[in-house]
Amino acid sequence: MKIVPVRIIHSYSKTAVNDALRKLNAVKGLFVPYVKEHGVNVSIAKASSLIDEAPDLVSVLEKSVEDDLAVIVRNNRTKKGGVSLISSTQDSFEYSEPKQVFIADKRGLKLVNTTSEHEDNLTRAVCRSIETLTKFVNR
Repeated sequence: MKIVPVRIIHSYSKTAVNDALRKLNAVKGLFVPYVKEHGVNVSIAKASSLIDEAPDLVSVLEKSVEDDLAVIVRNNRTKKGGVSLISSTQDSFEYSEPKQVFIADKRGLKLVNTTSEHEDNLTRAVCRSIETLTKFVNR
């Protein structure tokens, strides 16, 4: 059986979740090269619809609300999996993450703690989730 690297499961009902899934389906080719390179596969669907498919992740999926998308990333070799829930009703997602950067000055290199703030659209939020979960499942 051939493993499909990125599956986006949607129905044709008029809900925020299915609108978001249709938008993601139109750009799913963006995710495929990254997913193949890192040896994982991705399923994206309405969170509640994936409960039977991912029994090892059911505790997270059961906490979802009706408008949540679930992004599931699974390592093809180890079958280790992770899930991220994303609201389908939001137009933008704001992030604030701590970062450490090196600053070079006349006294040498200095390590500085900073905060990086940015805003993502739905597609970028899914990309960020796939990237974060891939790091987790490939440890």
